[in-house]
Amino acid sequence: MNILIVGNGFDLSHYLPTKYDHFMMAMDAIENWDDSKGDMGFDDLFGSLYVKEDYFFGYTKAMYKTDEIKISVDQIKKLKKQLQEKVWYQYFSDHVREVKTWIDFEQKIEEVLLSFAHALSFIEKINYQSESAFNQSSIETELGKRNINILKKFGIFENKGQLQGFNAKFCYGSNDKNGMNPSNFLAYLQKQLECVVMKFSTTS
Repeated sequence: MNILIVGNGFDLSHYLPTKYDHFMMAMDAIENWDDSKGDMGFDDLFGSLYVKEDYFFGYTKAMYKTDEIKISVDQIKKLKKQLQEKVWYQYFSDHVREVKTWIDFEQKIEEVLLSFAHALSFIEKINYQSESAFNQSSIETELGKRNINILKKFGIFENKGQLQGFNAKFCYGSNDKNGMNPSNFLAYLQKQLECVVMKFSTTS
């Protein structure tokens, strides 16, 4: 009996573009695609990486029928809408644009969770104090600008020029007068992450 053991890196050793960087570059190409150009092909998705990874993609194109890969304009429009709606993707994308380097998805997810964990004591304090306790000065002192900037990207605050409280959809009874419910925000993060995984892993 023959046994095939498939380990980490099996896909890359067969020159399949499945790294995080490959995914982000392909999604960026879709997000910025001019629909008037028509369908997208393999070169349109990964062409920006050809110089950097010419050896890898040389084998990819030689081994697989990449010329047959097409994404229709309708599929592109659908994907663009999904990309705009997915807060996790936008968060990952911000990192790629700002830092211009590779991305570790697990590390970026941990970063958000740690910022939220840091905010829990502040949330509890605000829930048991008057509404006036929530102000720009107090939140910057309690959380620090870095944590605030991370959490703002996930819409945790009511933000109209300056922070004015917690987003009502994360509060008890969807009412910001009732205080913030941390479980609602965690459930939102999980649902959004599952959405990204399911949507883009099943897109053909």
